[in-house]
Amino acid sequence: MSKDVKAVELDTVRDITDKTRELLESIGLWGKADAWTPAMMWHLAKGENSDGIKMRDQICFEQVILATKRMVPERMMDLMNEYICALDRESRDHLKDAMEYATLYNQKEVLRKIIERNRNDVHLEEWLMVYSLLLEVLEGNLSYKGIINKSRDLVGHVFDTVLKTRLELLEVYAYERLGYTEKATSLIDHLPEKFLRIQQGFTKSVLASRAALSMANCLLFVKGDSERAHQQYLSAVKNDSPSEVMLAYVNHGLGLSTLFFEDGRCLQYIRKAISHAKQAGLTEYAEMLEREDYPFIRNVQGEKFDLTGVVQEEKIHQYIVRGNSEEALRLIEEVEKQGKDSAFLTYYKGKATKDKFTLARALERFEVESKLHLLPLVKREIGIPFKKEEDVS
Repeated sequence: MSKDVKAVELDTVRDITDKTRELLESIGLWGKADAWTPAMMWHLAKGENSDGIKMRDQICFEQVILATKRMVPERMMDLMNEYICALDRESRDHLKDAMEYATLYNQKEVLRKIIERNRNDVHLEEWLMVYSLLLEVLEGNLSYKGIINKSRDLVGHVFDTVLKTRLELLEVYAYERLGYTEKATSLIDHLPEKFLRIQQGFTKSVLASRAALSMANCLLFVKGDSERAHQQYLSAVKNDSPSEVMLAYVNHGLGLSTLFFEDGRCLQYIRKAISHAKQAGLTEYAEMLEREDYPFIRNVQGEKFDLTGVVQEEKIHQYIVRGNSEEALRLIEEVEKQGKDSAFLTYYKGKATKDKFTLARALERFEVESKLHLLPLVKREIGIPFKKEEDVS
């Protein structure tokens, strides 16, 4: 994996600039939450004050969203949607950023309106094609394989580096959801140099965060480097406007990357991931975390808990934690009779029987399935020394 990851992460705007503060002060918005109204957002979109007088400079999209979130976080979404509705065709750079904003915050209706209102603008033709595909993704109209096929087809029809990068990140996302982490890694490796050619702005910051998230996933699952993955996950949400979706994915990764930290923070992270997933409307993802990953992490931490709603594999794991290997093996046999099999099941069988041959098979399966972050678990059972990650807080 490229060592230029940090360069990508740092080359983005992370805070409100002095220039933006001066402009907001000049129109009475700085430090005055009540002044942030829908009407004022329309004026801001036109680059004017409340009297309709043009400001000396228009505030860029990224600075608008950073300022709105700083001043009125509870109304940020509604006000930004008003701002976007007021943008005209001459504000094309803002409209481009607005499409990524709508994608990031799952604002499907906002994205649809942007696409429909600007459908005949030849200067936005490539952008509208790409974000029409992203709207299909948001609406759940495509399978992950469908996303990959459409992204690959479209990347050959666009010339803008930003859009090519956006499509590649979409393809990476689909590969990750399918569990094809090696394929995701091969795409991610060359992304850092592309970011050097992308102009500063909101879209670059968001794409850099998306890339950092995917790079962290590869570091964790493909490389098994929990410490570097932990740092990379943190860098993915260093900007001031991460969405609930991004926070859900990042906290999930943080939970897994801190599995062997002794302060128990992995449990805090996974609980945050569940909360953000629910707030983002990711119902199936939240259920998966509650039924699979949260019980798994609790089991690794040696906790005893109620088994209601827990997947079968983690029920087995819990019986081992309780010291009831006999019941664990009975359930394993029951699951195997149903024709089910997994690396986790092999590991739990080896753990319950203390059979090193079975544990060695589990070790091999985790490696083949790109779950290298779990190798220390198996090595600990076999008796192979491994280095616990340092506390990097």
